[in-house]
Amino acid sequence: MQHTTKHAAGALALLLTLSMGAPLAFAQGEATTAEDAAKTSEFDGLIDQANAAYAEREYGRAVQLFEKAYALDPQPNIIYNIARIEERAGRIDVAIDRYDEFLGKGEVDQEFRRDALDRRKLLGEVVEVRDKKAKEEAEALAKKNAPVEAPPTPEAPEDEPSLVGPIVLIGVGLAGFGTSGVLAMQTNARYETYADTAATVEAREQARDEGSTLALASDVTLGVGALSTLIGVIWLATSGGDSDKTKSSSRIEPVIGERTGVVWTLDF
Repeated sequence: MQHTTKHAAGALALLLTLSMGAPLAFAQGEATTAEDAAKTSEFDGLIDQANAAYAEREYGRAVQLFEKAYALDPQPNIIYNIARIEERAGRIDVAIDRYDEFLGKGEVDQEFRRDALDRRKLLGEVVEVRDKKAKEEAEALAKKNAPVEAPPTPEAPEDEPSLVGPIVLIGVGLAGFGTSGVLAMQTNARYETYADTAATVEAREQARDEGSTLALASDVTLGVGALSTLIGVIWLATSGGDSDKTKSSSRIEPVIGERTGVVWTLDF
């Protein structure tokens, strides 16, 4: 049953005038029994207290008092009041729930129903913006606090082929050419002595022997110089090129056996 008085309706209208600018419509019946009169008096007292708490911005207490009043007389418009108070207090999610509760009631005032629908839609948009902003801030914070990834370690450059070996060989070869030339000149000098200036047979034989020795030495140094220069040039030529391609290498190895000597090997 709904048992309200003019005083209760006026108190509710006062609350709505202060907070929303529109009065609620309540059924205004007269108490028919002493029990009804006591309930109505208690209802009116709760409404007065709720108005006073609202005026003092005690929104939580105002909601509690309206809840008690609703328990005595469950008028849907009281739920609407509570929704507006929750909205004013900034508890948007709770306000949305109370608007949904009000809109789910069967018989409600159409004016307040339209207002509740509008406010419910507006609060839904506010929540959507709020949640989106909170998500962006959370993602930004997570990104800020994320551990910094170490930069990739650069690959070590491949060792360039050393040019010391071939250059040394070429230098040895050139030195061999020079030494061979000096020895050749000394050989000619000895042969000139042998042919023209030697006074005795012994002197001539000595000059001849020295010339032969110098000629042999000149030939050997010439051969070593030519071989060293050739190896150095080939080694130098095959040391460059694309590192991805098969590299060539050369080596000199002594050989002892039936044929004693030096073997030069070039691998491609």
